[in-house]
Amino acid sequence: IAQAAKWVLRELSTEEAGETPQVRDIETAAKLLYVGRLFLPEKYMRDSVMIDGFVKNETMGKVPIFAKRLLEGVKGFENVAKILYHIYENYDGSGAPEKIQAWAIPIGSRILRVALDYEELTISTKKPSAKVMEMLDKESKRLYDFRVVTLFDQYLAASGADRSVKEEPVPVEVLKPGHVISRNVITRSGTKLISAGAVLKQEKIEKIQSILASDPVIGNVWIKVR
Repeated sequence: IAQAAKWVLRELSTEEAGETPQVRDIETAAKLLYVGRLFLPEKYMRDSVMIDGFVKNETMGKVPIFAKRLLEGVKGFENVAKILYHIYENYDGSGAPEKIQAWAIPIGSRILRVALDYEELTISTKKPSAKVMEMLDKESKRLYDFRVVTLFDQYLAASGADRSVKEEPVPVEVLKPGHVISRNVITRSGTKLISAGAVLKQEKIEKIQSILASDPVIGNVWIKVR
């Protein structure tokens, strides 16, 4: 989770306006993701805090509050406490504990939420990476920052964590008919331009290039390597 979070943060650094969290803070927060569970009964230690975007119960709802109380008074951990306190806020404002939304949620919290949910869903569902990413993508803009979901998906490709397909990133300018897209192509406005698995034709490529002139793609375009 820490490695993925740092990678996504670096990729987002050129797009994020205003807040520029330190890599150290998000890495530390990743390593302390479960610190808010220290006061929970043992039977809850491995439970998910959220189910379908809603706090599982009153006890689990205390996890981010406990994390904040434990860390906010420790010198140098103020930002870490803030990240962990807001990690269960939903992108649409329906989360916890303060129901803030979108850019009001610290970017570190938005990144770690996607990474944490990916890991928990992978373990609980035992589904392959692509299927888990489909679940996260479906909840983009409701539970998750769509930019983070897009870049986390690309992290799986760039890091080699997902070995189910051979793929590589390519500039839009070199796309050719017959290329098979291996990851969803999302623009900065949140438009899904191409879905994973699409086979490109010349007219589609020309349309993509015209759209991206005013609405750039998030990250890279990934294609399957034959």
